[in-house]
Amino acid sequence: MSNTPSEQNMQDLLSQLRTGPSLPGLSPEPVADNYVEIELKDSLDECKTEEERRERKQRFVQYYITGPGKAFLIGVIDQVKAYYQQAKDFIESLLKAVQGATASNTVPSVITVGQATSTANPTYAALENGYKKQQFLSIINSAKEFLSKLLELAMLIHFVLPDSVLALVTTLTMIATLITNIPAL
Repeated sequence: MSNTPSEQNMQDLLSQLRTGPSLPGLSPEPVADNYVEIELKDSLDECKTEEERRERKQRFVQYYITGPGKAFLIGVIDQVKAYYQQAKDFIESLLKAVQGATASNTVPSVITVGQATSTANPTYAALENGYKKQQFLSIINSAKEFLSKLLELAMLIHFVLPDSVLALVTTLTMIATLITNIPAL
């Protein structure tokens, strides 16, 4: 089944929209090679000789690199890259927002000038913390969703994620624990 020109144009546009940073090993050739080795192992193991196995495997790999399976493989690779970029952006944004919120908590809610007396309103700080906490939890949930989809897609194509992606999961979990412990009303 070949793609019509308009389908190919749509796939090209989709790839452009799903741009993201490259991850080591996340390119069609090594992914297809590993995918075929795992998913079609039984068929490969039926071969009588090593040469027959190598030829069959090469045909299967070409199916995913240049044949009808290309759209599937490229689509999943592009999605993995896009979800990685989105999760990374969310986590970087979250870290900056948390740092800003922490800094703003050190600024007094009341400033006394001259002889006037005033006192800080502790309820104001608790309400402000509650608002910030809800914003942070919303960002965390979005990042978790992106990372979950990234992991699901990586498992679909049997791609072992590099440590940089796994570090994002660890970082997000650590931030989520800290945010959950913020006192709020």
